[in-house]
Amino acid sequence: MSLLMCSPQHKNETDNAVQKLDPRLRMVLQRPEQTAADTPLEVLIKFKAPLTPEQQTELANAGVNVQTTLGTIATATLARAAVLPAAKLDFVVYLEYAKEQKIAPDPVP
Repeated sequence: MSLLMCSPQHKNETDNAVQKLDPRLRMVLQRPEQTAADTPLEVLIKFKAPLTPEQQTELANAGVNVQTTLGTIATATLARAAVLPAAKLDFVVYLEYAKEQKIAPDPVP
């Protein structure tokens, strides 16, 4: 069963939350067999404004482990099962599945 399925009463709320997810993160949710529900996912989160201590607590209660913040952006880890609860928070604008970046060393002159 996909996490994107829900009861009719929560459909609108879930639809709004799903719109906050980047396409690669949606694919992770639609293929639960590829990722265990408690497997930590690395994400970038965009907020409406810099986080308040209360909002940091809300994120932690939703299962989000914020690692670094810079203005309205944070890096975080969360379980697949915590993605939609985090996206439903009103101060969360967007969640993006982190991309591994490899930095090439500078060429030696």
